[in-house]
Amino acid sequence: MAQSKKTSKKNTLRERTSVEKSASTSSKSKGKNKKSGKGSYLVLWICVLLLIMCVLAILSFTVFFKIKTITVEGKSDYTTQEIINASGLQKDMNLLLVSTDDINRNVTQTLPYIKSVSVRRSLPSKITITVSEAKPYMAIADDFGTFSIVDEDYKVLELGRRGRQGNTIVVKGVTVSNSTAGKTAEFKDVAGAAVLKDLISALSQHGFSDITSVDISDLSSIEAIINDRVRLVVGSQAAMDYKLDCAKKVLEERYKTEEGTLNLSLLSTDGGNKMYFREHDIHDLSTYDQTVSNGEMIETDTSGTGSADESVTPDVVSLPVVSSDSDSIE
Repeated sequence: MAQSKKTSKKNTLRERTSVEKSASTSSKSKGKNKKSGKGSYLVLWICVLLLIMCVLAILSFTVFFKIKTITVEGKSDYTTQEIINASGLQKDMNLLLVSTDDINRNVTQTLPYIKSVSVRRSLPSKITITVSEAKPYMAIADDFGTFSIVDEDYKVLELGRRGRQGNTIVVKGVTVSNSTAGKTAEFKDVAGAAVLKDLISALSQHGFSDITSVDISDLSSIEAIINDRVRLVVGSQAAMDYKLDCAKKVLEERYKTEEGTLNLSLLSTDGGNKMYFREHDIHDLSTYDQTVSNGEMIETDTSGTGSADESVTPDVVSLPVVSSDSDSIE
C-alpha cells in the first residue's frame, strides 16, 4: 500500500514537470512567433517600397517629364529652329533621357559657326540650349585659290571660301585635307602644321595680336606680316622666342609707324645680335632684294634710285648678346 502511494506521487510529479515544460516551450514558441512576425512585416514593407520606387522610376522615364518647351539662348547667326533641328531634340522626348553630350556634338558639327553648347533641364518639361559663337581666326590657302576658314582651336568653319574672311590670319605653306566643316582640321603636311601652330602660339605670347598673315612655305625662311605694316623674316624656328622678343622691342621703341621688312634670321642666342630693317612697300617685294651670305646681309637697290648692283647699307639695329642659358635680352 505504501509502495503504491509512493509510485502515485512520482507519477504526479512527472506529470507536473511535463506540463510545466510544455507550458515553457509553448511560451518560448509564442515569443519566437511574435519576433518572426515583426521581421516578416519589415521585409514586406521594404518590398512594397522598392516596388513603388520602381513604378515611379518607370513612370518618370515613360510618362512624366516629357519635353514641352525648347528654348535657345546665346549669340549666333543661325536661327532658333536651325539650332533645335541640329540638336536632335523633339517635343515629348523624355527630359531625363536626353544626352547633353550628344546635343553638344550634334549642334557644333552640324552648325560649324557654333563653338560650344550647354544644356539646362528645368523640371518638369523645359530644356534650354545656350550656344557660344565660333569666331573665324585663320584663312588657310589651298591649291585652288580658295581658303579653309578655321577658328583658334583649328575647327573647320568653312571650306572653299573665296577670299579672306574679315581679319582672319592668312596662312600660306600648308593646306587642309580630308576635312569636314564642323570637325578639327587635318593637314597634308603634318610637320608644317606643327610649325604653324608653334608660330601662331609664339607670336600671340609675345604680344603680336594683329597678325595679318604667315608664310611657312620655306621652313628655313618663315615669315609673318604684322598689322599689315611690318614683314618679319623669322628664318628657321631656332631661337624663336629670342627673335620675337627682339622684334617686339625694336618695333615698339624705334619703328612705330614705318612700313618695311624686319629681318630676324641672323639673330641667335649664341652671338648673333643684329637684325635689319628696310623701309619699303611690303606688298611689292620687287622693291626688296636681299641675300644672306656668311652671316652678312647684303641688299641691292632696285627701286630706281641706284643701279641693281649698287650696294645699299641697311638700317642696322644692334642688340645685346644674351647669355647661353637664357633667351631673354640682358
